Amino acid sequence: MNENEDDESDSGEPTPEAESQTMTLAQRADAADWISVESSNLVAIAYTRFVTPGFSWFQRFLFVEFRKSRYVYREVPRQVFDALREAGSKGKYHAAYIKWVYPYERID
Repeated sequence: MNENEDDESDSGEPTPEAESQTMTLAQRADAADWISVESSNLVAIAYTRFVTPGFSWFQRFLFVEFRKSRYVYREVPRQVFDALREAGSKGKYHAAYIKWVYPYERID
């Protein structure tokens, strides 16, 4: 599998993400399907992909909510999200495989 490919197939049908290209990252986070997680420091996680104006490919985003803040990590492969979801320690997995590996920003 190519590094830039997901295991998700593109059906060619417009997605809600592609139809709402003017949303901010904070708005996208609010609209995402969050999964609550059991962790001492993480509250919930979400994954989405969408087409951004000016780009011809899907961009992939991992949203992570901590107790007092939310972050978005860019270009995170679906497999990393799946591994985070299944990890015994979400915080340790995040620190080891996500935090300093992918570009991120705090969102409010």
